[in-house]
Amino acid sequence: MAYLFNVRPPYGDWYSYVMRPLRYSINVTLDGCCDHRAIPADEELHRHAVENLDQADALLFGRVTYEMMEAAFRPPPTEARPDWMKPFARTIDTAKKYVVSSTLNRVDWNAELVRGDLGNAVQQPTMFPKMILILSL
Repeated sequence: MAYLFNVRPPYGDWYSYVMRPLRYSINVTLDGCCDHRAIPADEELHRHAVENLDQADALLFGRVTYEMMEAAFRPPPTEARPDWMKPFARTIDTAKKYVVSSTLNRVDWNAELVRGDLGNAVQQPTMFPKMILILSL
């Protein structure tokens, strides 16, 4: 799904562009807890996350989320995983990732470092694909 916006910049010329969808994903408990480390990870949560990841062309992380996900899901696993967690681990491992950080010097794990103005970067069609999923703690 793409949205067409007509924008009138401050200098007065009208132009239009297509904005790619950005989806934001965060886990929140019924009592309002948003801390990923405090929410029990179960089969249903991981199945839902895989469905979201499958719809995205790339993932957009901040430094903290990227480092946490890389430590937990980059092969080889640091500890044995239940079978129901393996599809999520495979999906996130192979996904294209963009990492927004002013402190990291480099990234790997199928990732690209994004520096500078994130708003301008997201609008560059050559940099970002059709649909971005923003993951947050």
